[in-house]
Amino acid sequence: QFKDQYSSNLLNDRIVRALSSLGVNISNLTEAEVGAGRVGVTDFSVVRGIGTSAANIIKVANNIEGDKAISEEFSHLIVGIYRNEPLVQRAINTLQDNKDALKNILGDEYEDTVKFQDGDMALVAEEALGKILQKNLLGDSENISTPAPSLFQRLYRWIINKFKGLSSDS
Repeated sequence: QFKDQYSSNLLNDRIVRALSSLGVNISNLTEAEVGAGRVGVTDFSVVRGIGTSAANIIKVANNIEGDKAISEEFSHLIVGIYRNEPLVQRAINTLQDNKDALKNILGDEYEDTVKFQDGDMALVAEEALGKILQKNLLGDSENISTPAPSLFQRLYRWIINKFKGLSSDS
């Protein structure tokens, strides 16, 4: 458990620094969001010119669950930014059409996620895709069963390659 928390903390620090340099801040969830059972939210409605400046796109609970949510919300941000890319679209479509896979990936959160997304299965699939990407970032992808695993591995490598040119400081 300590190793998982320590790994999450190291990854979170890197993500927070990278996002901060882009003007993206991470804030706390509202009481209503926490009350609804959320531990993290990526809020695209507050984006002010992504890439030049943004404020509080990602909000997390002010607790250990919220701390763990940073890497997942970062993953949702990446999925949202590249939503229209063919590889991302294929991954979303593959998940959207497979209720069993969504239930497997989201686990106990499946019903809450469907409710939170008002039954929009494309958004539920994006939530699941964010979880898949998070697991890959944390090196825990062998514990997730997905339809078309090679598609999700290609997507992960494609996203990692997007960040390859950045220095470790940025």
